[in-house]
Amino acid sequence: MNRQDSGEPAPIDATGTLAPVVAVTVTYNSADVLDDFLASMERQHGDWSLIIVDNASTDGTRRRLERIDSDRILVILNPTNDGFAAGTNIGIRAALDGGATSVLLLNNDTVFEADMIVGLSSRLADSGADAISPVIVFDHDPNLIWYAGGHLDWTRGVKVIHEHFEQPVALAGTAPFETGFCPACCMLFTRSAMETAGLLDEDFFVYWEDAEHCLRMHAAGLKIVVTPALRIRHKASILTGGMMSDFSLYQQYKNRIILLRKAANPLMLVYSVSVVSAAVVGRYLFKGDPRRGAALRLKAVWAGIRAPLRKGRPS
Repeated sequence: MNRQDSGEPAPIDATGTLAPVVAVTVTYNSADVLDDFLASMERQHGDWSLIIVDNASTDGTRRRLERIDSDRILVILNPTNDGFAAGTNIGIRAALDGGATSVLLLNNDTVFEADMIVGLSSRLADSGADAISPVIVFDHDPNLIWYAGGHLDWTRGVKVIHEHFEQPVALAGTAPFETGFCPACCMLFTRSAMETAGLLDEDFFVYWEDAEHCLRMHAAGLKIVVTPALRIRHKASILTGGMMSDFSLYQQYKNRIILLRKAANPLMLVYSVSVVSAAVVGRYLFKGDPRRGAALRLKAVWAGIRAPLRKGRPS
């Protein structure tokens, strides 16, 4: 195992140590899922490397990382947790600096078969696309879809829609298809696609960074496909306490507004913020949402409105 401490602004030197296909994963208090993930990686066929960027875990994750014994794996230890996008970008930069021809963004709350990386690489090349994802199923029930293509619904204050969510995996079909949205859970990019679209936007601490990146990819004329021939299992939201935890709700609503500020015109922004806020109030008045939950969501919306934003394309 190669291990490096991440300092700012010192770059990570991975030159000459990495395979053409490099997977990047960000850990934060991932001890409960790390063994299954590493076992999936260690049985992968083909020529690959893995970069693990740890965002200052406090639960024993770093002790587990210290036990890794593999020349294929580079561990980068961040002194602070600056978010998923920032941690991922450290890994992407190291991958590109190390000569990677393709970069796989991969959650470590996933498990997958031994042909996943080889299969994604070959199907990406065959498709002529710029990025590719497998079908993603729930770990607790691999017959149910978590992701099989997606898009952004702008009529509802912008929402990420996963096609066939929680429906039988057979609905994903068998042929590769183009998609408007792909989560960073598992997405293989060509080097040129990452260089063209840029890195993840670090204004997003966690959630919505993948949606914003997909918008940039499409604006640059890049193509994203899904291949139903490959599947991975996802322990959805286990590392953020579940989608209804205070942390997850706050980040979802705050970053939803940040995406709108970046992507919507002024009229759409006003409309969308009004729709999101009205929906929060409506959930409280008519659906029995607790006052505390409504207050948290509205606080997050306000934080998204006020958050300072970086200028320029992330690189």
